[in-house]
Amino acid sequence: MKRISLLLIIFAAITSLQTNAQSVGLVLSGGGAKGMAHIGVIRVLEENNIPIDYIAGTSIGAIVGGLYAAGYSTDEMEELFKSEDFYFWSTGKIQKDYRYYFKVPEENPSWINVRIEKKTKNINLCPKLI
Repeated sequence: MKRISLLLIIFAAITSLQTNAQSVGLVLSGGGAKGMAHIGVIRVLEENNIPIDYIAGTSIGAIVGGLYAAGYSTDEMEELFKSEDFYFWSTGKIQKDYRYYFKVPEENPSWINVRIEKKTKNINLCPKLI
């Protein structure tokens, strides 16, 4: 009987500690250039030893939140956002090295060719997926 009451007391103490613990949720907004400010907010929270339990965001906030949830540090995110690759990803512009391939017209721009022969009654499909 003493063993059961001791287990109940320990269980009650553990559950009371867990119910008093607070969770921190961070919500990040959209807005393009605000993404760098979001990185600064995360950096300040880390410097003050405030753990982030939940993170959500929209647009650039979702990108920052996703990178943080994936394990990127604030310095790594900052370096990524300042890189030339991120500029091309975010603007949709094509790098100079790859522009030639988009300006050269294809010889046959069709996606699929269907050829029907009258004599053999066969249908040949030649999809162009390359």
